[in-house]
Amino acid sequence: MAAIPTLEQRMDDVRAVMDAVGSRRAALLGVSEGGPMSLLFAATYPQRTAALVLYGSYARRAWAANHPFGVTHEAVERVVHRIEQDWGRPGTMTDIYAPSADEAYRQWAATFNRLAASPCAAIAILRINMDIDVRHILPAIRVPTLVMHCVEERVTSIEQARYLTANIPGAELAEFPGIDHNPWIGDSDALLDKIERFLTRVGDSAEHDRILATVPLPVFGTREGDTNIAPLPPSIVDPEATVRSPVIGQAAARAARAAAGV
Repeated sequence: MAAIPTLEQRMDDVRAVMDAVGSRRAALLGVSEGGPMSLLFAATYPQRTAALVLYGSYARRAWAANHPFGVTHEAVERVVHRIEQDWGRPGTMTDIYAPSADEAYRQWAATFNRLAASPCAAIAILRINMDIDVRHILPAIRVPTLVMHCVEERVTSIEQARYLTANIPGAELAEFPGIDHNPWIGDSDALLDKIERFLTRVGDSAEHDRILATVPLPVFGTREGDTNIAPLPPSIVDPEATVRSPVIGQAAARAARAAAGV
């Protein structure tokens, strides 16, 4: 498999997109392991970060004596076993990340997983994520931050969200009912409404401290122009969205309106 992009490469991707569209500053939405990268981007480039929204995320992934709500290596290896046995089949990952999803989504997710990565690549991402630890950077975050989490979700403990909120200066916590890790399953309208209200309040005059952090971080996803992308089931595609993703398309349209002055 190809090398997993470093933090510098991922942040360069974010900056390249911002530069290409003429965005001086942007609000970043970090989901799951996208949260630590967004935190580090904000710490490295505060002048280009208008706000942070973190969903289902964490500062450290793995369990430790001083971080007892992290995921154990034993739990990760149980998921690894599922991937080795049944990667690309309906329910293999959906039963963990989106247990309340309907059959249409389960079928779509299985196809997407098969096209997005090999079993070996998926396993490598899971294991490398266990090395993520950006706890030391949290007190240095100086941008408006919203932390969102479903209280009973099965992938990342709600205590991870509470830890982020307690250690990021001025961070706001929004807890939602639900068991799904994926933000586009369940009451996504409630999430989008909260993001819209939060970004509406965000101003453009905050003073920021600058700090540079360089930490390797994996990424698991696809890029613009990829041809091997499974089409979304019609029930979860917003026909008015400019991005064909069940949550990003809606969030992009709504967040753009809310943050037009940011």
